[in-house]
Amino acid sequence: MTGDDFKTLYLQEPRQFDLFARRRYKAMPVIEEKTIRRFWSKVIKAGKNDCWFWDGCVTGHGYAHVDGFAAHRISYAIATGIDPGPFFVCHSCDVPDCTNPRHLWLGTAKDNNMDCDRKGRRNNRTTFDIDTVKEIYLLHKSGVSRFDLYKRFRYSGVVYNIITKRAWRHVTDELDEKTPSRVFLLDVPYNPY
Repeated sequence: MTGDDFKTLYLQEPRQFDLFARRRYKAMPVIEEKTIRRFWSKVIKAGKNDCWFWDGCVTGHGYAHVDGFAAHRISYAIATGIDPGPFFVCHSCDVPDCTNPRHLWLGTAKDNNMDCDRKGRRNNRTTFDIDTVKEIYLLHKSGVSRFDLYKRFRYSGVVYNIITKRAWRHVTDELDEKTPSRVFLLDVPYNPY
C-alpha cells in the first residue's frame, strides 16, 4: 500500500485509519470563525504565491505554534477543511514558518523524506551559502541577538543550528580560530573599583 493509498483511506474513513496510524497526533478541534480571524491576524501575507510568514513566536527549528498545533497544520486545515491527522503537512517552499496554503501539501513521513532528499536540504546545510553562514555567525558573535537574526534571515531553525554549531560546524570552527571572542575585543583593563 502506498502513501497515497493511506491518504485516500484516511480521508474516506478517518476513524478506522486511526487504528493503523503509526504516528501519534492530537486531533484538531473544530476551528471557529473567531479563531480563524485571530490566526490570520498573526500572518504577514504577501502575494498569493509568496510565503506568508508567521508574525509570532517560533520554535528553535523555525516552526510556528498556536494553541499546541503547528501553524502550518492549522493553515492547511482552514484552507481545505480537512484535519491532517497523522500525516505531515509539508512545505513546497521549505520555509518552516510559512503558512500560505498554496505552499502546503499532505504527505507521509516517506513523502517528506523523499522531498527533503530531492531538494538537498538534509542536515540544514543547503539553505544558505557559506558567505551567508559566515555572516550569520559573525553577527551573532559580535552581539546581534539570535531573534534579530531570525527576523533578518527568516530560517530560524537553520540560524539556530548555525549559531549553536549544530550545522556548518566546519565553517564556524574555522571562524573561531580566525576571530577572537568579543570579550577579547575590549582594550579597557578590568577595574572592579
